[in-house]
Amino acid sequence: MTSILAITFGSMCNFEPGDPRLHEGFALTVEIGNCFSPAERAAEFFPPLKLVLPQNKEKFVQLRRKMVSFYGAIVKEFRELLESGRADECFMKNIMQ
Repeated sequence: MTSILAITFGSMCNFEPGDPRLHEGFALTVEIGNCFSPAERAAEFFPPLKLVLPQNKEKFVQLRRKMVSFYGAIVKEFRELLESGRADECFMKNIMQ
């Protein structure tokens, strides 16, 4: 995960071990991965399963909020670096310019 963030945002995402943002990002990644479980995917292909399986709409809404909070903060920080001319060459710099 840290490699992907570093490619995307540059060196600002080189987190040190123990950084709470790193742990938050890993937890978020695990939680997102769990949304793609076989049961979740099966319900998309076999709609009657939606009647049997628990509905997770609220869980997905909460997960979206967490994603916006986590990645929104990183994008905000990156935008400030970009505007001050201190952003590394990276994927987001190419997109945001």
